[in-house]
Amino acid sequence: MKRVEPEHWEKQLAKLPLRQGGFSKELMQKVRERVESGPPQRRERRWLRWSPAAALALAAVIGIAAQPGLLAEAVAKLSKTRPPASPEALTPLDSEQKLTLKVGNIADISFGSRYGAAFMERYPNVALQTDAPGGLAPWSSKARVELDDWLVREKPDVLILTPEQYERLAKNGKLYALDDAIRQDGFDLNNMHAGVVDQLRSSGGGKLYGLAPQYEQLAIYYNKDMFDRYNVSYPKNGMSWEELLQLAGAFPAHGKSKQQAYGLSVPQGVSPFELVQLAGKARGLRLTDAEGTRATIDTPQWRQLWSQALEAYRNGVVYPQLQATSSTAAAETYRSDAFLTGQAAMALQSYGFAYEIAEARRLAVLPAFTWQTAAEPTDPSMPGRSASFTAGAVYAVHAESAQKRAAWELVKFVNSEETARAALSASPGAFTSSRLPSLAASGLPGTAAKGLEAFYTLLPVKSTPPAAAPPSSFYRDVERLALQLSEAVLSGRKTLDAALQELQAQGQRTLTQGRSDALKR
Repeated sequence: MKRVEPEHWEKQLAKLPLRQGGFSKELMQKVRERVESGPPQRRERRWLRWSPAAALALAAVIGIAAQPGLLAEAVAKLSKTRPPASPEALTPLDSEQKLTLKVGNIADISFGSRYGAAFMERYPNVALQTDAPGGLAPWSSKARVELDDWLVREKPDVLILTPEQYERLAKNGKLYALDDAIRQDGFDLNNMHAGVVDQLRSSGGGKLYGLAPQYEQLAIYYNKDMFDRYNVSYPKNGMSWEELLQLAGAFPAHGKSKQQAYGLSVPQGVSPFELVQLAGKARGLRLTDAEGTRATIDTPQWRQLWSQALEAYRNGVVYPQLQATSSTAAAETYRSDAFLTGQAAMALQSYGFAYEIAEARRLAVLPAFTWQTAAEPTDPSMPGRSASFTAGAVYAVHAESAQKRAAWELVKFVNSEETARAALSASPGAFTSSRLPSLAASGLPGTAAKGLEAFYTLLPVKSTPPAAAPPSSFYRDVERLALQLSEAVLSGRKTLDAALQELQAQGQRTLTQGRSDALKR
């Protein structure tokens, strides 16, 4: 735009009819300086384009300051300007520019085969370099320091994290908030599982620093034929954990070996301790107080749950599924599963178990039966909340990445509806997709009208973590001792009271020692 020279401005100003009060020299100087400064930068989008005429109009408005009625009318008109548009969160990706994204893959071993190759096919100008810090053990007290050092040293663009790592790094400012990029690109969060989004947003203190393409949650699979045979009512959504064990107890735990009927089978390797933890979490119980400094294991609430669970194991109501070894053939594993062989009326299992049912009949030639699913038990104090719900591997953009747009494109691609459908089509039942339409349309064999919505109707339990996180050894030590003590109680070598007292004492020792070690560092 042609610049307006001061001499021309003075001529224009001289022609302006003066109102009451006129113009001061100071005012004329300010207006002159503003015109000489030229138009504003293009990024500052305004409702009115700046020009000499606009300057005159502004001067006229200022000139009527002594006439309140006219001033109010002018201000009312000017106040209707549109707010400036927010600047773009990220500049568009240049499809011609070749670049390499460094991916720190800590939590998803399937990234390369499930997502990486497909992403590079979609974006041929972007190469992926996958790396991970070596020797990171989640239970190691040095794991956090090792990860932080690795981030500084290697400077990855994209991080694939556990939910716990995601929460810590988000709070420490190590991750890029995705909210603006999501709004800018119109990325659809509406058909993602609300529980996944809410959990990640809560962990990020109200902001989204990452997205998870999958999640884990249990549901109740039940053998309708077996329920009909014993004239027992089917499981229903909204049952409590106590009601589940009572329902399982309705089946006669009699007979030997393959003739015995069980009410409930649990996943391989799940111990009484883990079953009690699920029931306790649904009720809002914790193993420590709110400050994270005192163990709260030996309480009336925990004692009640332990008593119910151990009684169910002792009476043969719960079938303890043995852990399969890596050398065990799939067919043999299926033949040892109480639910798949028709010995257990119910099974607490994940979404992919529906695929296992079909595979068991194909590979192990097991008898067919009619099955259905119901939602995981909840607690009356928190209805509609799942204790087993957890987000899967979280994909996030490193806050220090110089290639945030390309990094966001990878995160967006992994979490898209299109990618979810392709991944589930290639590997049916391999994971529970956060994209609900793709999950509902995944085409698992024999799952029509099986009530698989049980896997996406619950939200995660609302819980407040302790103010001071217990040392990493706390849960490991408590679980290890709980396994030993539960076996002692089931065999009659210890009473439940004595076992809980010992577990409480060990938990407190671990907390105290952890706090002492932290003060020394």
